Amino acid sequence: MAQDSHAGHGDHAGHGEVASATDVTEAEMTEFVALVLRGRGVQNDETLSETEQQAAFLALISESDMGMARFMAVSQAIGEDEALQAEVQQRVMNALGAQ
Repeated sequence: MAQDSHAGHGDHAGHGEVASATDVTEAEMTEFVALVLRGRGVQNDETLSETEQQAAFLALISESDMGMARFMAVSQAIGEDEALQAEVQQRVMNALGAQ
């Protein structure tokens, strides 16, 4: 995927680095979960084709403060860290339960 112009946030320049568990901030976790939840809403929108759903989700990420490059780095870090995976799952479940 192409690097996003929003990638330059703090020390995370988006130059292909992989975020580690210690690199994922509380704010990034909160934003990541919010984006995942918004993505679920797009995914559940039956008025959109699969291609439109994918484009809408990519637009959500690209337009977010996190940007595509950092979203991908955080996603990879979460995928490689069981504690982060558990935290994301818990936050998503809590948010879905509150709806």
